[in-house]
Amino acid sequence: MFVLGSSGLVASKLGGIYKTVFQIFLAVCFPSALSLYFLTDVTSLDDIFVSVTLYTILPVAIIAYLSWVVADQLDREVPLTGFLTAAIALFVLCVMHHNGAVTDGDYNDGESSSLVIDSDLAKTNRKNGGYFSLYLLYVGTSYTGMLLKMWRQRVHEKRLVSRRAEHQN
Repeated sequence: MFVLGSSGLVASKLGGIYKTVFQIFLAVCFPSALSLYFLTDVTSLDDIFVSVTLYTILPVAIIAYLSWVVADQLDREVPLTGFLTAAIALFVLCVMHHNGAVTDGDYNDGESSSLVIDSDLAKTNRKNGGYFSLYLLYVGTSYTGMLLKMWRQRVHEKRLVSRRAEHQN
């Protein structure tokens, strides 16, 4: 919460190009720094990049859609807090699975939905470091969804303004 509040406050106090540069810098550096967590116990850098499968495409599609929908709620002057919130939420989800958190339904034919820790899965995840690139993929997807929606809204607003100006003349 401190990071969100303080970064939003600093960004709101800055003006012009400095505000934009600060927001872009922090939006890129913050998740990059968080992603280093997934490399702490890596034994080899060969497996840190995930392969594209159905199990990576489906979450990416869900994250892109949710980010597109949530982009309506972003502050137009300081959207940084929304981007950092997404990065933190995705980090928490990735850390949970990186540490072996799975639903009990994965082991009991889907009858239960309690959360359990699979220590073998956690060891494997820590050794291969695949969540490093997966987290960055998720954050990049989220940022892209939010940026595209913000860009679309700005283009739409500019068209409305130009149409109103044409009708008034």
